[in-house]
Amino acid sequence: EVGLVCVSTGVRPRDELAKAAGLEMGARGGVRVNEKQQTSDPHIFAAGEVASIKGGMCYGLSAPGREQAKVMVANLTSSGPAEYKGSDLSTKLKLLGVDLASFGAEAAFWFDQQYTSTDAAKVKTMVAEDKAKGTYKKLVFTPAADKLLGGILVGDIDDYAKLLAIAKKGSLTGLTPQQLLDGNIPVDDGGDGTNLAEDDQVCNCHGVPKGVIKKAILDGAETFEDIRKCTKAGTGCGTCISTGPVPKLLAATLQKMGKKVGACPPALPFPVADIEDLCKERCLKTLPAVLGSIGAPGCEKDTAACTPVVQPLLDSLFNGKIKGEGLDYVGQLKALRKDLFAFVDKQNCNPILVRLAWHDSGTFDKNRTEWPDMGGANGSIIYAPEINHGANNGLNKGVNFLKPFKTDYPLVSWADLIQMASAVSIEHAGGPKIPMKYGRVDVAGPEACPEGTSRGTAGNAGLPDAAMPFGCGATDAATHLRNIFHRMGFTDQEIVALSGAHTLGRAFKERSGTVDEGYGEANACPFTKSVGLCPVRHDGKAGVGMPGGKSWTKAWLKFDNSYYKEYAENNKDLLWLPTDRALHEDPEFKKTFVLYKDDQAAFFEGYSAAHKKLSELGSKFEPSEGIFID
Repeated sequence: EVGLVCVSTGVRPRDELAKAAGLEMGARGGVRVNEKQQTSDPHIFAAGEVASIKGGMCYGLSAPGREQAKVMVANLTSSGPAEYKGSDLSTKLKLLGVDLASFGAEAAFWFDQQYTSTDAAKVKTMVAEDKAKGTYKKLVFTPAADKLLGGILVGDIDDYAKLLAIAKKGSLTGLTPQQLLDGNIPVDDGGDGTNLAEDDQVCNCHGVPKGVIKKAILDGAETFEDIRKCTKAGTGCGTCISTGPVPKLLAATLQKMGKKVGACPPALPFPVADIEDLCKERCLKTLPAVLGSIGAPGCEKDTAACTPVVQPLLDSLFNGKIKGEGLDYVGQLKALRKDLFAFVDKQNCNPILVRLAWHDSGTFDKNRTEWPDMGGANGSIIYAPEINHGANNGLNKGVNFLKPFKTDYPLVSWADLIQMASAVSIEHAGGPKIPMKYGRVDVAGPEACPEGTSRGTAGNAGLPDAAMPFGCGATDAATHLRNIFHRMGFTDQEIVALSGAHTLGRAFKERSGTVDEGYGEANACPFTKSVGLCPVRHDGKAGVGMPGGKSWTKAWLKFDNSYYKEYAENNKDLLWLPTDRALHEDPEFKKTFVLYKDDQAAFFEGYSAAHKKLSELGSKFEPSEGIFID
């Protein structure tokens, strides 16, 4: 809910540093570079959106930046010399829900404005428009209509890859302009349904042709993630997967190989989460549309096998039905856990979901006997003023992550949903499986939120502070930790165990204010960049979620005992707060700290018990004995 929305469009080179250094600028901004990506100072090179090619064009797309970077690297190493010859500006976009694409055989299509020319001596233009369907196609040919110069597609961009391939070939390959305009473009695609030849380009960002992707699949790639790793296709703008031919190519090739993987093999050899994403991106509202757009050739006969998997997704996405319809509480809990695991795997949001659950539980006061006055895991954190406490900065994002799940599984309380998301996040990151109990009752509303100073602390309703001054009045970090956690009923050993969860996550300047690192790639520490110094997930897969911030450990999406081994005294690029330092300096805390440093199994056992205890603090269960789903 906002009062004002500002939309900024376009790319402006950040050339302040270059100006201050006295480098020559481009005519319209940016740093002037030659064909070697070399600036006016022969020792300084530039690439990407800041580079003004020969003082003129600054490319605002990712593919040219990568091509320039390759040239720059070649000239900085023994593999050079190399020259940048310009880039293909063809691209696909989705603007306000409308698919849009433009493509050209050469840069002249845009820079010489061939796409707007009405000069019959220079171009022949053909247009097809269907206002009822909301589609528009403009194709621009040479005057003799023997070569496709480029085109613009709006609403329906299915022919994009085929038309781009024809434009690059320099002839119409035996077709007529009218056939191209009508979409009648037969291609020997080997029977995979992509309408692309082996050498036709699929990924424009990295220049990956169909044949390279197909070979990767034949060599063992079975998922989109595998294809990204093997070929880089899909790691740029991603449209070659989300709206392009990669899904159909993957399905057809796996079918021909006889491999049965994914949710609905061989027709739809993709995980359920990927099928759902593709349906969203392509607005596929019926099973025939799904099979036709992303399925293997001839998969129409597999309708019966695909219906149980795909139809519930379509009903949820487009028909107003919820995923939990017809399930009792236990059934919804089980289905929810499965969906949460897939969501966390995709979003890499483990840390914020753990923090959300901890902060919902962290208001518990063992000296208060009435529910919900005692605080704890009761769902009150979703309401203001509690969600607005300083210690909860940024947790609105976690609540928003979970809102769609609450809609799909309405029987599950907010308190259960929050605590389940945390336990799933720990397990997904390679940590122990927490023996969770469910059936928590939610508070009625914001009136149940604990007042900020009600726990004898500052304005955070009993949550710990990261550094001095401590709201509880303590003069050292160890005393502060004991004041906070003893109030909740935890022992020194449990304090050290729970602190080990800092092996996941990071701090941000915009949230806690305890670090200089903040949101975004430019404000990240070496381990929280989108491409870091090492994989941060426990399974070695790529991904960090939102880049930025400063982490406690190097692999901060992996749950292990690294927190007790890696800290700022050993690596200045890691986060280590006074409350962290107290754990290996205070004599009593240090006993458990050293134990967990040397014995991960002991840490997992201690953490699992402490996490379970934390998740049940202040909870009222119905039935009173709780609900178990394992």
